Amino acid sequence: PRAAEAAVLKILRDKGVSEGEPLHLGNRAAIDALIATHAVIFNTPENILYVSRGPGVSGSFAGYDLTASFARREPVLVRELAKDPLVTEEAFHAIRLSAQEVSRAQKLIRKGRCAEAKVTLDSARGHFDGSYGFQMALGDYADQCLRQPDAARAHWVAAKALHPAYPRELRALEERLAR
Repeated sequence: PRAAEAAVLKILRDKGVSEGEPLHLGNRAAIDALIATHAVIFNTPENILYVSRGPGVSGSFAGYDLTASFARREPVLVRELAKDPLVTEEAFHAIRLSAQEVSRAQKLIRKGRCAEAKVTLDSARGHFDGSYGFQMALGDYADQCLRQPDAARAHWVAAKALHPAYPRELRALEERLAR
């Protein structure tokens, strides 16, 4: 049962690989794209229910003995599964915040609100700048706001190399690069 617990936890925390290279943290193509809010693992033979403590599946999992808990009518903690060594709580929140800011910046760029988009992108950079979404937004900013096609192209190439998760994003990048 303990080996099965470890195997399930490994699956829940899979950060993904593409073309033999690890995906950036938070890549939506991964099982653990740092978007899950909660998870449980049930060890049936020992009747232990593990509950994630967060954030997401990055934190430790508290293991409760269900037989003892129901008998005592209170939670009985028996053991814990360790935190994810790849993602600290700070990194988890920084990556999530950056993704929100990148999304906001993209909307601002589409509306031609370039000054606000720059401030938002600078803020996102301060949190996490290693995502394909961030590079894609930088490319769009360079293209739409700065009118610098060479800089835009360099960012879009960088975004494509970071393995966009969705076919529509890949198509959008390929269309931009084909111009």
